[in-house]
Amino acid sequence: MTIVARLVSQPAIIFAMRLAGAALMFLLQAGIARLWSVDLLGKYLLALAAINITACAMPLGFQTVGSYFAAEYWSADNRRNLSAFARRSFLHIAIVFALALPLVLLYAAPIGGLLRLPAEILAPGLIMAAATAITFVNGSILVGTRRPLTAFAADTLAKPLVMAAGFIAASALFALDHRLVALIWTGALLYLAVALAHTAIVRATIKRIPDDREVTQEAATHAASSPLPGGERARVRGYGVQDAKDQAPSDTTRA
Repeated sequence: MTIVARLVSQPAIIFAMRLAGAALMFLLQAGIARLWSVDLLGKYLLALAAINITACAMPLGFQTVGSYFAAEYWSADNRRNLSAFARRSFLHIAIVFALALPLVLLYAAPIGGLLRLPAEILAPGLIMAAATAITFVNGSILVGTRRPLTAFAADTLAKPLVMAAGFIAASALFALDHRLVALIWTGALLYLAVALAHTAIVRATIKRIPDDREVTQEAATHAASSPLPGGERARVRGYGVQDAKDQAPSDTTRA
């Protein structure tokens, strides 16, 4: 493999995205400290930590096993089970979000006082946590279906870009006391749009996976319509499923 081929390979691109995202987040934090205040930087980091912890909890652990089950179902051409797994993961996020939202709206002041954060940050923070959880689940599924570049793009590169855009907008349009809330709101809404686009990619990826039961039914129909005698037809029906699977697109074709 030539040097150019190594530089444009997926692992190299993923590494470059991680490096660029980390550098952008560093510049963002430095900008908050220099152009806003150190106090606002501390509140921003605290809010970001709370958002990430909430995002890790919202899928109830499904994002940690998503790559394994996605690879298992993808290799077995089991689109139905992979779709069910994705729906269950998103359902967990929706349930946790629905349970947490009333608490955030009703008890924003005491929760914000406990966390030493403005109460206005909690609602957009919960939205950003849900969007982050969605990208966690999507990323694990895309890794299992051999699309790591798309899997890591949302969290490693898109999120820093979104937060940088929120920082620029908040600095230009809002007074100092309202900039942090504006940053979280802008980042939450933009990253929610990124998460929805990421979900659309996952849905399209799952739709391209053939379903094992469809292959089985096609083989059974072909064997039943065969002019062979009954015993020979039964023997062909027994091997028809494997033959149909062998004729299906290979894993390397779908990658």
